[in-house]
Amino acid sequence: MPPSGGFYERKPTVSAHRAAATRDCVAGTPKDLRGGQAALLTFQKDWTSLEVIALQVNGRRVELDRPTPLLVYLEQLGVNPRAVAVEHNGVIIERAHYENTMLHDGDTVEIVRMVGGGSIRPSL
Repeated sequence: MPPSGGFYERKPTVSAHRAAATRDCVAGTPKDLRGGQAALLTFQKDWTSLEVIALQVNGRRVELDRPTPLLVYLEQLGVNPRAVAVEHNGVIIERAHYENTMLHDGDTVEIVRMVGGGSIRPSL
């Protein structure tokens, strides 16, 4: 397992004849790079550092990469913020506050789309 810094060193195996051929390297070459023993740095993503959050949106579980502003989330959904009403943790949010409202782990959000219309009353 690599150290928690996210990088670890891996040295490839080098055949004996290749190592012998490159034994006499130019002076000043770092020891790790002599004899074909090139140090390879491999990045390993530290998945524990990701801050995935889970919240309920309209009764469904939603996961986001990080705490997210409500306005950004609505844009990701392709929803016009002027055409919806949003309740965040039981509080109706004014549109002017969408940008400053952050969605965090465990939040409950209800997004209701405004729909116009009505019924036409048939004439008797």
